[in-house]
Amino acid sequence: HQKMSTPSSFQPVRPPRTSLMYTLPIRRLRDILGHVVPGVTLISVEEIPSTRLPRLYHLNLSDGEQLLLSFAPSLAVKLLRHEQTLLSSEAALIHFLSCLIRPVLAKSPPSSLSSTGSEVSRAVDLSRLVPVMVKHSSNPREMGYPYTLFEPGVGEPLSDLSIYLSRPEQR
Repeated sequence: HQKMSTPSSFQPVRPPRTSLMYTLPIRRLRDILGHVVPGVTLISVEEIPSTRLPRLYHLNLSDGEQLLLSFAPSLAVKLLRHEQTLLSSEAALIHFLSCLIRPVLAKSPPSSLSSTGSEVSRAVDLSRLVPVMVKHSSNPREMGYPYTLFEPGVGEPLSDLSIYLSRPEQR
């Protein structure tokens, strides 16, 4: 037997690990964004690690803005009956809350926004917590899966902060 010598700089090529991002239909997503946010193009997509059923992605746009994409789980994931409508239920709740908040904010002059204890200040506080939904679709023909686009929320995700927090602070 004669051993073949290989150059020391040669490294076997390993295929990259597949990510859930490869199941994301980027071309369709670009088309949808072209209709939702005209004149802006998709620059990059970053998967957000999450324990939630929906997959989450940051969409970086050409104008420097970001959107958050909440995307249904892969078809390989068997969902319980109540989990199958999770994205639609979330979108309906956010739409409902937004409809409650908007009329209160629209009726009040800007000077009354600083008053404490009033319906307006409660609406302002709630408006900071309710995500702004840009688009929701449950139509599987559009992207293959239900999805929702949001404007990014304020604050830091707990998953980013948890390494700096003690157990009691995490609770």
